[in-house]
Amino acid sequence: MGIKNNIAAIIAESSVTHNNGKPFFEVSTPSTLPPPKKKRTSMTRSVLANWAGHIVFILGGFILPRLINDHLGQEQLGVWDFGWSTITYLNLLSAGVASSVNQYVAKYRASSQWLQMGKAISCCACIFSGSAIMGVTITIILVYILPWISPPTFLPYLKEMQMLLLCLGLSVSIELLLPTYVGIISGCQRFDLLAFIETGCYLILLGWIVLILLFGGDLALLGVPILCMRGIEGLLKRIVALRLCPLLTLSPALISWQGLKAVFAFGGKTLLETIAKIGLYQGNNMLIAYLFGPAALAIYARSMTLILHTNKLLFHFARVFAPSASHYKATGDTRSLQALLLNSAQNGAFITLPLVLIFGIVGSSLLRIWMGPGYAELAVLPILTIGHYFSQAQAGTFYVLMGMNHHGRASLIIFVCSLSSLIISILLVKYFHLNLLGIGISVSLAATIPYVTAIPHIAAKTIEVPLHTYFLALIQKPFLLCLPTAFCLIAARQLAGPNDYHILATGLGSGILILGVMYWKWVLPDTMKCNIIKNIWRRNRI
Repeated sequence: MGIKNNIAAIIAESSVTHNNGKPFFEVSTPSTLPPPKKKRTSMTRSVLANWAGHIVFILGGFILPRLINDHLGQEQLGVWDFGWSTITYLNLLSAGVASSVNQYVAKYRASSQWLQMGKAISCCACIFSGSAIMGVTITIILVYILPWISPPTFLPYLKEMQMLLLCLGLSVSIELLLPTYVGIISGCQRFDLLAFIETGCYLILLGWIVLILLFGGDLALLGVPILCMRGIEGLLKRIVALRLCPLLTLSPALISWQGLKAVFAFGGKTLLETIAKIGLYQGNNMLIAYLFGPAALAIYARSMTLILHTNKLLFHFARVFAPSASHYKATGDTRSLQALLLNSAQNGAFITLPLVLIFGIVGSSLLRIWMGPGYAELAVLPILTIGHYFSQAQAGTFYVLMGMNHHGRASLIIFVCSLSSLIISILLVKYFHLNLLGIGISVSLAATIPYVTAIPHIAAKTIEVPLHTYFLALIQKPFLLCLPTAFCLIAARQLAGPNDYHILATGLGSGILILGVMYWKWVLPDTMKCNIIKNIWRRNRI
């Protein structure tokens, strides 16, 4: 089944209630003020806008590590990864509240309740401001104590690390202020504007960093453009957000203790999932840094980068399902909710499985071409790739549960598995001497277990879908359609010779061609096919 088009972005009521059973921010719409016309936005168009922007980030993710490796060396690339892993923990300061902003915007904008929107968003902005202040404070403390907490193998690069950490920490602190404006833009369903701002700023940032490396700049200087462009990006998002909602008022006078509690109630569930992801990925990165040093971290991080890019790709696909799930729940449309769940799982598998096959079968050739032979000696990438299939394919399932405000148990289970991963990593390294391979196995288990056990059960039970029907949608058709592509990739690896370029050219060329035919015939909806054919016909006539 294809992705359904033209689903309104109407958000369900908040789960925080008082004695009368109504949400704190809810008031009746004045009868004299008619609601604005609802602008229906295609879910497919939203996903494509998100992906178009993310392609630039993927390209940058391939270019920068190779340039840093070639100009500064493998160890300094590991220092770069360590700096990002350290500072990523500051994102926890937002307390998961960012996920609630677009819900409030979409709900109150649809009914012209600008005062209520102002109350909700002002409470969110208050939390983000406090988070940013804490982020700056923690960054300064980290920079000061870095000589005492850094792994010994990183100390030769201490001065570069301190400058890099300062700039990255301040940039993340600015980013902690931005969910207010990002939520307003996405709540208005203007993912295209959001992607345009982020992509444009990233292109300038990428060019700036490339110039620094080409002219002999060191690692310390790389943080400066990141900080500057983060500030410019924040300013642009603020201008666009306030233009989209000109009647929105943000004021300290609108902040109340009850409003803050209402915002935290939803955000707390999302916070657990955020902690789980940061702990799983960045926690294991820190473990590698302390146990094996910067060179080993650089090797492991390149395989993990491919996984994280896929995660981000699926995030941009999955987040459009949350508003639709909220709408169907609010209207009691169970059948549409069931179809949405099955659609999200099956389409997620259609997107994920080809990438799993590519990274799992010819990923070592890709790593050698991208970074050099020293980055593809271990089987870390295939293990990570296979281990993330179920979590990536079911990203939409999690956001459907989030839209229904039923993601609390799922977040808790993901959190427990991620915490266990750090313990398992230590055991596999210390007692089985598996080193990076052991950490890859541990991360894969933590990513797989929740999504083959508890989360499908929670989703199927909540939405009243038979569990076997859900798993058939997730596995049966995607695996059958991707089977010829798998054969092409395996044949290319065995028959194309030792040249990695030949392997990728023959495997990807034949595999993607066959996959395109399969998806065109059995995956794309008829409406999308007609639109593609019409656009091609019009361009040919012109």
